[in-house]
Amino acid sequence: MSAPAPNPPQHSAPVSYSQGQPVALDQAEKALAALWRQAGEDAAADGSGGLTRACLWNLVVYQPSESGETRVKKVDGMLAEAAPGVPSRTIRLTTRPAGEKPAGAGDVQCWVSTLCHVASGGKRQVSTEEIRLTGYGDAGGKHFPALVRALLVPDLPVALVWLGALPHRGRLLGQLLNLSDRILVDTQTGGGENALTDMKALVEETQAYFIDLGWMRLNPVRYLLAGLFDPPGQAELLQKVESLRVEAAPAGRNTGLLMLGWLLSRLGAPSVKVAETGGGSDDWRWNAKPGASGNNGGYAVEFSVREGEGGHDGLLAVEIRAGGKLFALYQVDALHVALESPLRNEQRLPLYGWSDPELLVAGLSGPGTDPLYAEALQSAARLVEAQAWNR
Repeated sequence: MSAPAPNPPQHSAPVSYSQGQPVALDQAEKALAALWRQAGEDAAADGSGGLTRACLWNLVVYQPSESGETRVKKVDGMLAEAAPGVPSRTIRLTTRPAGEKPAGAGDVQCWVSTLCHVASGGKRQVSTEEIRLTGYGDAGGKHFPALVRALLVPDLPVALVWLGALPHRGRLLGQLLNLSDRILVDTQTGGGENALTDMKALVEETQAYFIDLGWMRLNPVRYLLAGLFDPPGQAELLQKVESLRVEAAPAGRNTGLLMLGWLLSRLGAPSVKVAETGGGSDDWRWNAKPGASGNNGGYAVEFSVREGEGGHDGLLAVEIRAGGKLFALYQVDALHVALESPLRNEQRLPLYGWSDPELLVAGLSGPGTDPLYAEALQSAARLVEAQAWNR
């Protein structure tokens, strides 16, 4: 299991410094230097101590115009809250239609800003410096890779943060990946019904270090489920699986499939075939053939989407029937789950899910791609590829 996400340090309300108006692309560094001087002068004047500029990462955040204003604002808040935990230079890449380009502007406009927090001890810290590039039309987007390369802080790792929509294969993604040490995505909030098959293809084609925040949201539930099979005598029942069943809220469709993918991968990644359900349009069922787990026969795999109060991961229920016994986890409310097993009778526990900023901090703090993610993603994509969506 992955280690718990570190909590971002607690700070008072941040102070933002902004140039206000677009700056010339070749003047971005000079404009940032002016903002640092202003922040330092203000810190000295208000008695908050000296100014410390911290920078551990280059974050290249890509948001196409189709992400939507609500999603853009949510990512803005996530980055601002995570800033004390991962001080960085953030290069925001935003595309807009060519028709929205202001009169007299070039294909790309640039804004700079800093975000300062008062850390423990009263010292004002520049946690994030941001360079926002807005490209208009196809011509603007073509300049992004060269501009990013010129604006990166040397000798620091680079993370490509592609949130709000899943990455789509193309020249821009390929060029940005060549500059990046890892890429952060979120399958829970991005993409449609084929999101996981698209992600599987992208992971295999690019061989990049993907960090999926949707997968990371499953860590607490995975930990609790694994604990139901702690010895003595319970782990052996996994050789006698009779059925798997996952229920998810609409917002947890992809994480629910990833959960099923994780379970199947731990059971030897058996092959699956679509089965008739006789249920509604949000009910799916497969027959799983034995894999390397040693099951004597096949078993049913079920997945359903229904309205309900899921937690951060969007899951509502996970049931594993094995050896004539039930092992299950049910979402009670947004903060609690109930566990059921031969040794537990509806034991209710708090489920400490991680906020999006905490996930972002953890994704940048960890060693890289979780090898179990690739296996779970491959198994989950196999479920989708079995044409369960189109039966």
